[in-house]
Amino acid sequence: MNSHPGLAEMEAIIADMPTSLKTSYDKAAKHFLRLVATESEPIKFLRCAKMSAEAAAAERLKAHWSHRCELFGDRAFYPMGTIGARGAHSRRSRGSTDGFH
Repeated sequence: MNSHPGLAEMEAIIADMPTSLKTSYDKAAKHFLRLVATESEPIKFLRCAKMSAEAAAAERLKAHWSHRCELFGDRAFYPMGTIGARGAHSRRSRGSTDGFH
């Protein structure tokens, strides 16, 4: 991950958000760090915000995980591009909670 100074500020903003607003992101960051790094790398959200709007980037990152969980349930913690029984788009993975590490 890049060491842009805005990333630390973004992390602080996310840390200060009420827990109820960032449940999905917190779960992903705690249990599926590799997935967060590959599919929702924080620097990408900061770039989208033109490298200067850390609060907006933090909100987008939190919203990304909230929407992902809303759409895919427990399957949100599987890689989106995986094809087959273990992918987020697979109907067979719906009941699984072991995630992707």
